[in-house]
Amino acid sequence: MSETKDKTLKYEYNAVRFTFVQCDVCQARLLSSDAWSYLTYYLLSKAKESESNSHEADLPQWERAGYYADLAENFFIASKAVKLPAKATLIYYSMLNLVKCFLSTKGVELEKKTEHHGLKITDEGKAVKISQKKNDMVNIFAEFAEILETPVDSGEIQLLKLLRNIPEIHGLCCNLESDDDKSKLLPINISFMTNPDHNLMYTQISYQKEQENKAKTEKFYRGERKDYFRKIDDHSAEYSNSPKGIKEEGRITYISKKYEKYTKKSINTPYKKILGEYNQFKIVSILTRAEGYRYYVDLEPLNWHFLCTSLAAMFYLGSAARYRPHDIKEVMKGEMRPLITELVRISPTQFLYHLVSLITNRECVIPFSAVD
Repeated sequence: MSETKDKTLKYEYNAVRFTFVQCDVCQARLLSSDAWSYLTYYLLSKAKESESNSHEADLPQWERAGYYADLAENFFIASKAVKLPAKATLIYYSMLNLVKCFLSTKGVELEKKTEHHGLKITDEGKAVKISQKKNDMVNIFAEFAEILETPVDSGEIQLLKLLRNIPEIHGLCCNLESDDDKSKLLPINISFMTNPDHNLMYTQISYQKEQENKAKTEKFYRGERKDYFRKIDDHSAEYSNSPKGIKEEGRITYISKKYEKYTKKSINTPYKKILGEYNQFKIVSILTRAEGYRYYVDLEPLNWHFLCTSLAAMFYLGSAARYRPHDIKEVMKGEMRPLITELVRISPTQFLYHLVSLITNRECVIPFSAVD
């Protein structure tokens, strides 16, 4: 008897999963307790490949990326031996050089122009000023944001606002701020689906119904998400030829309004197209040991990528530690102290694994066996 219902899309018996990385379908995750070592191996391999394939023009970018990766690792290691506020300075320089490694792999020609962090501490303190991009210099922050498909405008942003918008410490923010205890991060499941004939793919996105009491779910079905998805219970005539999806008990489910054609041989093209389309939906990720990357919709997002937020917050802390002793002392004695200590403890590793994944186009995760 032929199939009549849509089902989870599988490739070589494995469910096709969502990822923030532009990798091939069902590519194996890289399990590593030492992401630095894997990054070094990858960059050395790319440099060697450029030499052997007579692509000498590409060699400098890989060698440069390797240099910045080595610097980033050394700052990262050094930060383990010191306390705040000096710790924040070393962490920032680790993150900055990791970003420069990333930019180098994307063809941004560093060294040939004056480089600028792209960020400044405002004269009043407790805020970061975003510098405008200029043609005669490389604005590191602006280049980073642009490659992540969230170009930035000049302006100012308060440190507290930056901290509130870093995914891995947002839960602590909600716990500390009793006047706004509903989370702006909505945990979601994203599933790749297929029709009964197994030649059309689409996605469905869902969240637990109980999240209506925990997160600001009324902000989910808006803007680009409303344009792209429909409610699974919406059986309007205009959707008669659209994906059907599978209802999940206890979950609020939305499905994409259109299909993408695929065959087993061509599956990577529509898969990567859909991954690219998801960049507009303000989805953030947090690395966990148990589940790999967990995904959330940011219901009150900033205008830039969440990794840019982490970089900007650490820039403030690292720069204030060097140049603004009064400001950093005031910050460390106030309401932001628990957020800052949590940030410097958690975010460097989150930032590392996300960047290594983006650089190598392969999900890099912490294995279960890593106990430290």
